[in-house]
Amino acid sequence: MRSSIKFASVHKIGLALLALTISLSAYSGTRDGGGGVAVRCADQHGSSLQLLDLYEGKARGLTFGMSPATDLEIADLTADVLATHYWNPWTVPLPQYKDSLKSSFILGIITGKGFHNYQTNKFVSISYVDSVPLSNDYGNYYIRPNCHLEQVAYFDDVQSTIMIDKKLWNELDGLDKAALVIHEIGYFEFRYIGLEYAGTGVQGVISSERSRQFTSSLLSTQGLMPKIFGVDPHYFMSCYGDNPDGQKDTAFFAYDSDQGEVTLVVSDNNGFFSPYSERVKIPGISTNDLLSQAPSSFHQKQRVSLVGEIDAPTFNLEITKVSNSGPTVLITRMFGNYELPIGEAQTMNCNFNHPANP
Repeated sequence: MRSSIKFASVHKIGLALLALTISLSAYSGTRDGGGGVAVRCADQHGSSLQLLDLYEGKARGLTFGMSPATDLEIADLTADVLATHYWNPWTVPLPQYKDSLKSSFILGIITGKGFHNYQTNKFVSISYVDSVPLSNDYGNYYIRPNCHLEQVAYFDDVQSTIMIDKKLWNELDGLDKAALVIHEIGYFEFRYIGLEYAGTGVQGVISSERSRQFTSSLLSTQGLMPKIFGVDPHYFMSCYGDNPDGQKDTAFFAYDSDQGEVTLVVSDNNGFFSPYSERVKIPGISTNDLLSQAPSSFHQKQRVSLVGEIDAPTFNLEITKVSNSGPTVLITRMFGNYELPIGEAQTMNCNFNHPANP
């Protein structure tokens, strides 16, 4: 199996472990990286500050647990939440994944020591400053009349610097600080490889609304379904597209259910990615039927479910197989009554895997 598609262990670690190190310094022309925005509300007792993500989450009925108190507790919470959500058995073992996540960049942000950008091979500095400019990418939002927005963090991609308002950062509680780190990871994904914007032509110029929704849902006590929920890490089927351009592969895990159907857990969609768990149910077949040497033949088109996403776009997965060949998969997006492929159809190579150290 090609290394680039081990459920894109490089790609997925790049998103879950190094998404912020990739940051916007890899993309010239935009200086606004969508740093976190907070809401300040005043009442007769004074004022309070909360990241917009969590403020909106509470308005949606989400609840949140105890806030971590120390920098180490903030880093532990952030690493645990991200690793639990993104980890898959084609990466390093989960404990190592969490530790790498924490040490590679989370603590570098929280402590102000900075981190290395593995995409540009540059060091990204963290600069605590007296103020940062308010971004213009927050999109639609609603806050109470006695509240207003204040910018906590701002990315300067030219200088390879993350500027953080030191007064506002210190005023945030630990949960809001964890949310700020998670927000930037989700926002990077949505901006540049977000499945939700496939076919729209707006990569890089979107608002932070979806990232705020993702952040609040992930940190809430209600939580989100992990990306590979249902996949047995000790023995599983993985399928990857036979695409000469490894960065544009389609890939998924597959497992059998008791209902006589196969669940596809999609990892990559012709180079696009969603932070939500992407799932497709294919009735009437088993995982053995997906093997290239299997005599099975079938053709189905099924809806892709983005579990937990608000106002998720509509995607379909069309899968076709003829006897003794790998299945061909085409992913499409619906725009009203119009259906648009988000890439070319790919013939999949499916194999059962038994990792030594899941």
